[in-house]
Amino acid sequence: MTRNSERNGSPHLLLAMLLAGFTVLALTCFAAGGWMVVARFGSGWADLGKGLLALGAAFSVGGVGTALLQELNRLRDAAAEKERKENESQAVWSGMLTEVVGVDHAVQVARQLIWAHKTVATYRDQYQVLVASRLRLRRMRHDPLVVNDDRQTKERDGNKTVRDHLTGMQRYLDDLCAEYEARYLAAARQQRIDEVFLTGRCAAIANREADAEYPPPPPNPPAQQQSTPVGDPVYLPTTAWEKLMEFPRLSKWLGPSFDWNQSEFVQSLLALKPMLEERSGIETRRGRLPADTLPTIDAATTASDT
Repeated sequence: MTRNSERNGSPHLLLAMLLAGFTVLALTCFAAGGWMVVARFGSGWADLGKGLLALGAAFSVGGVGTALLQELNRLRDAAAEKERKENESQAVWSGMLTEVVGVDHAVQVARQLIWAHKTVATYRDQYQVLVASRLRLRRMRHDPLVVNDDRQTKERDGNKTVRDHLTGMQRYLDDLCAEYEARYLAAARQQRIDEVFLTGRCAAIANREADAEYPPPPPNPPAQQQSTPVGDPVYLPTTAWEKLMEFPRLSKWLGPSFDWNQSEFVQSLLALKPMLEERSGIETRRGRLPADTLPTIDAATTASDT
């Protein structure tokens, strides 16, 4: 037993001892006083017996008061313990909310970097971010608090639980990672071929040997052409990037924000955040997107569609 538990238990032990003492004294006084009143009625001992009966009644009142005080202390300690557990639980949920938001931001940044760089190397680097995000979601799914909440929620109302939405977010990333593992090699080999070509082409441009077949791009292309520049291939996305855009899940992930916002990842996140906010003691804010959309991607896609 720890010092805190000994310190918290000592008042209860003292009250219990007082209650037992009052009870013994009350019973003793009642027994002795009753015998004196009955056996020595009319004598001085009877008056003493009456006094003992009155004293026994006083001890009984004291015992009742002690019992009530003990019960009040028990209720107070139970309420304090319940509040402590609720605070601990809220702290865990709050940390989980922070973790989920961190996963969302990491995935959003990976999405933006891959689109901006348009290289297999960036796709490879950000794949590690996706794997780490999967592991973070998996760890939260198996947290005892989440597992217990999942069971209680389903028994209570049968609705989707925190665990269900974490599973939805992880499933989306699982599919992206599975596609990477199955199709990355061909794109990586093409990237090496592209690098050889770009190395030679950049050297030719640096030596002012660019021929008329590939004129340099205009210094300030019109706004409608900025998303699809023309001119020397050194300024264009590579063949390896075109191969990446043949990956169904990757191309949809990097596509218009409408498709992304309708994905299982975002929809699960939008449903999950209010649940975590409520369990964390934070006022729920519904209808907010998990993070900023990507204007660069949206503008490029809109321009290419027109």
